[in-house]
This record gives sequence, C-alpha cells and structure tokens, in this order.
Amino acid sequence: MTQIDLSTLKNQLHQGDIVKGVYILGPLIGAGSFGQIFSAKNVGGDNTPSIAIKFEHINAPQPQITNEAIVMHTMAGNPHFTKFYHHGIHKNYRFVSMELLGPSLIDVVNRKAPFHFTLHSILKIGIQITQALMNLHEAGFIHRDIKPANISIGNSQETAGNIYLIDLGLCKRFVTAEQTNYEIPQNDFRGTIRYASLRTHLGFDLGRSDDLISVLYMLIDLRTKNLPWNQLKTIDEVCKMKEKYLGKRLVNNLPKQFEQIQKYLFNLGFFDEPDYMLIIKLLYDIASDYQLDMDAPFEWEEDMDEMRQVVLNEQEEQEQSNGEIKNQNSNKSYKKKQELNMKNIQEKISSQHLIKMITLCSEEEEKMKLGNSHSPRIAQRSPQRSPQSAKSNKSQNSASSESGRNESVKQCVRSGQCKLPPSAKKLTKHIDSKNNKLVSSDNHNKANGLVKMKVKEMNKISKDKI
Repeated sequence: MTQIDLSTLKNQLHQGDIVKGVYILGPLIGAGSFGQIFSAKNVGGDNTPSIAIKFEHINAPQPQITNEAIVMHTMAGNPHFTKFYHHGIHKNYRFVSMELLGPSLIDVVNRKAPFHFTLHSILKIGIQITQALMNLHEAGFIHRDIKPANISIGNSQETAGNIYLIDLGLCKRFVTAEQTNYEIPQNDFRGTIRYASLRTHLGFDLGRSDDLISVLYMLIDLRTKNLPWNQLKTIDEVCKMKEKYLGKRLVNNLPKQFEQIQKYLFNLGFFDEPDYMLIIKLLYDIASDYQLDMDAPFEWEEDMDEMRQVVLNEQEEQEQSNGEIKNQNSNKSYKKKQELNMKNIQEKISSQHLIKMITLCSEEEEKMKLGNSHSPRIAQRSPQRSPQSAKSNKSQNSASSESGRNESVKQCVRSGQCKLPPSAKKLTKHIDSKNNKLVSSDNHNKANGLVKMKVKEMNKISKDKI
C-alpha cells in the first residue's frame, strides 16, 4: 500500500472548485483522515446547495467510496436512503455525489439540553431504522456501523420527519445458511465500540442480527445516556461488560418491550433472518401503552426552520470572515504600494534637487571663468567688431555657455562624484546612454564634498571682487 503524507492532502479541494464541469463545491461540511465532504450545487443551477459530495483519496488504505456508490445505487428509490447522483475521480480523489441531507441524530440530540430524545421520538426512530435495515438486508447487505452519526434526517420541512441510513462504506454482503462451505472468519474490529455487538468484539464476521443489536444499544443510549459500559475506557473492558449483560436487562427504567427485543436478538444465530415486523410491533405496543400518537411529528420538526437558519448563519459568518481577511490583505497590499510610490516620488525629487544644485555650480563656474577673462592682469585689447558680429558672437557664446553647463553636469554625473538616490541612478544611466557607458557608483559619496567646494570657490571670488 502506498504511504500517504497527510500534509499533502490539505487544501487540494476548495470551495468554488468545479467538479467534472457539473458541480460547484460549497462549504466543507465534514472531514476525516483521507476524505472530505462538501456541500455543492449544479453549475448554472439554484444558488442553494442541494448536493453533498464525499471525496476519498485514491491511496486511502481502506477505500470505501466505490463500495458506498454500489450500495447507494442498489438502494435507489428507497425512502430511507439518500439519492445517488454520480461516481468518479476528481484530482487525486474518488468521489460520490448524492442528495444533501439534514443533520445527523447526534447533532440533533446535542442541539439543546437535556441532550436526549423523548420516548416518542425514540420509538419513531426505532421503527424507521428497522424498516431501513430490513430493506438493506433484503438487498443482500449488512451495514456494520450503526450509530447516531450515521443516521440523518431530511434537509427540508417536508423531509425532516424522515430517517435516512447513511455512510454505507462499510456495508458488506452477508452470507446465508445455503452457503454450506462458508466458515465464519476472524476479522479486525470494524464499527463503533459503544454500539458494536459482542460478535464484533470477538472478531467474528457479522450477520443481520448484529445490525439490529446495534440499533437496540443506540436507542437505549439516545433515551437514557446510561448504557452500562459508557464510562469504560478500553475496548476489552467494554467487551467484558457486554458479555456480562447477555442474560441481564440493560436498563431498568425503560418499557418492558425493550427487554423482550433484547432477549430475542441475543438468541438469534449468525445465519438466522430476524423478524423485523416483530420488532416494529413491539415498538408500536410501547406507544399504545403510553398513549403516544405515532403520527405526531418528531420533537425537532418544529425546530427545523430554526436549525436550518443556524446553519445558514454559520455559513454566512464564515464567508464574511473569509471576505474580511481578503479585504485586509488587499488593504495591506494597497498601503504598501502607496508607500512604495511615495518613496519613489521622494527619491525622484531628491535626485532632481541634487542635479539642479550641480547645474547651479556649473553656471557659477562659467561666470567665474568669464569674470576672470576681463581681469586687468590678463585682459588683452580686442579688435573693434561690428554690432552684427558682436551679436553673432554673443549668440555663439550663449550657446557655448549652455553647452558647457550641460557638459559640466554630464561630466559630474559620469565621474561618479554625485551622491544620487536609487531613482537618480536611472537618470544617470539615461544621461550616459549616448556614450554607452554606465556610471560607476564607487565615487558617489564624493558628491557632497564637490558641492561644498563649489560654494567655497564662489565665496572666495565674491570677496576678491569686493
């Protein structure tokens, strides 16, 4: 068997994923070590999720999805089994899509104190689940994991009073007495410790009566929360306690019919077919003794709309939370972008300011040269020129001076004597692109000294003139 790194299974399936071009995944509604269950809706269909999709990793050590799909398909049309839609592979998962049901019995019973069902609800659950198992057994399968978490109610006001048997992955075809060569094998424990039959604890293969024994344990627990082994910690302790109660009444404060059902089921052999109608009759007898109306709704049916609203509110809160996180990340990204833009603007302003200073220094240098050229010590008499010639020369001198200033700035930048911020370095490369040269950054730190030197020279010349 291929080993699986469970950390690689996380986040492979997401809300919003499209499966086979047919389904859009909704919120996650359940997860295990090797699988997940999502609510879903049809592409282009109603926005309300009406589908459940169960995924199982293709390398799961005990694959169940394919087996579950076979049993669901076999039980199609039965009112106590969910509707089967599709079976296939998506990414690294096998999946089965089905009708989305309501909460499980364990979720319903724990919704509010006193955390157990009324006798009326217990009887109605017992009757419907016995009918469901009768139909499953008639199709040739046993369930092998009866418990409150594997029994659900419908997902609407109309179906809230209907009991569904779910989680069919452990179902197995049972054998009959006609299979004369069959030997009861030893098996690993399968099922749930609290509700498993004694035969399960002993490692034997299971028959039809084992499912019904689990139903009996479950009904007693949902009514009283007082199974004799509920407080025991180990599987061996539970097994011994179940052996102890084979010939004893499990709970004293229940109608006598529960003890009759217990004795009947414990006396069935492995190959024996249970009398399902006898069990159903005994449950109806309890209702008659206690004058309970079996046509009256379950205790939770009146609360169904409220329960659905609670689920919808939780989903909306989760979506809002996800949206807030997304907005926070977006705001952080926007703020960071604004800060970066501001930094670039500041650097650009700084670089422009420095270039302007260098340009001013160059202009002052040109003025100093012109001033020195008119000094008496070095002045020479120039020949007389015509006004037109003087105007032409003045224009040429102006162009020459402007060219000199530009060249001076370029020389300063090329020499690396200007300390420029990062954005100014781009400008440096642009200035020097015509010469196909990149300015070295080794001498950038000399820029401030250059500016100070130019200022000192200007001050000295001013003093000389005075």
